[in-house]
Parts: sequence; structure tokens; C-alpha cells
Amino acid sequence: MTVTEGARILGVTRQALNTVVNEKAGISPEMAVRLAKAFGRTADAWLRMQVYYDLAQVRESEIHVRRLLAFFVAALMAQQAITTYQPGKLGEKWAEKRCRRRSGHVALR
Repeated sequence: MTVTEGARILGVTRQALNTVVNEKAGISPEMAVRLAKAFGRTADAWLRMQVYYDLAQVRESEIHVRRLLAFFVAALMAQQAITTYQPGKLGEKWAEKRCRRRSGHVALR
């Protein structure tokens, strides 16, 4: 099947199909519905295939990210709990003890 024949079947321009075939554009939700109606499968399946392809392409590329350590995440969460404390929602003494235990000092109000 040629690109021209496929475009005619899908009801899109030859250029629109050509950009997908030549990997210059991905399968859009609209194109996925057209492909599903013309060739079978579901639009979801066509979109999943596109996402899997995109993910494979990204995995092959070089992305440099430092891994965030678990204890650092826990420290950030503890700090967030301390700074968002609102009096009246918890007992004052319990909250002060908890804040002191987490951070080594009381950082209320």
C-alpha cells in the first residue's frame, strides 16, 4: 500500500500520513481513531503503541539526572509537615514533641 492509498483510506492528506510514516510526527488521538476504524484494533491500542515507541526512543537517549536519596525525600516530607502545622488541629504538646523529634528543634509559628 502506498502512502497516497493509505491517506485516501484514512481520510487525511498524503502529507499528514507521510509525517507519521517517516517518524516526523506521532500518532495523534484523531489519527488513532482513524487507524482503528480503517485497520482494526482500538484507538487505545494505537496510542499505546505510540507511547511505547516514544518511551523506547527516550530511553535510548542520554538523560542525566541525579537520583534523589530516600532519606532526603523523608527529610523534605518532615520539613513540609513542620511548616504546614496549624494549631488546633493537633494537641500542642504532641505536635511540639513530634517536631522536636523530627528536626532537633521546635519550628512552630
